[in-house]
Amino acid sequence: MKIEIYDVAGGLVRTLVQSAPSGGTYYYTDWDGKNDAGDKVASGVYIGRMTVNGGDEAFFKMAVVK
Repeated sequence: MKIEIYDVAGGLVRTLVQSAPSGGTYYYTDWDGKNDAGDKVASGVYIGRMTVNGGDEAFFKMAVVK
């Protein structure tokens, strides 16, 4: 499973790669609010793209509030 987090301008902020969950279960993962360089991101809206099994994908919105 791969989760890519983008800012509202479409720039890639962070990529999280983990093993895919087994079918029929809920799965949670944490994002520490940092970019790939390890710096804290600014407050605002971010777009997530989750890709599973090499092709199935879902998009979601999230907000960072400080």
